[in-house]
Amino acid sequence: MPNIEECERIKNVSTLSVESLVRMKLTSFRDKDRMHLRDMLDVELIDDRLVATVLAGVANSAARVD
Repeated sequence: MPNIEECERIKNVSTLSVESLVRMKLTSFRDKDRMHLRDMLDVELIDDRLVATVLAGVANSAARVD
């Protein structure tokens, strides 16, 4: 779950940063999360570099669990 500090205010509405949303999708990684990631890639909201960066952070966090 993203931290409240990771929210951005856009037109007086709190929203998650794109990076936080991608991290959440990669962490859950259900079918619908994978579809959302593909959709974001297709409309160029995110790119492979952002996914790789966030995925590396998720992998580092997972490695610390052991």
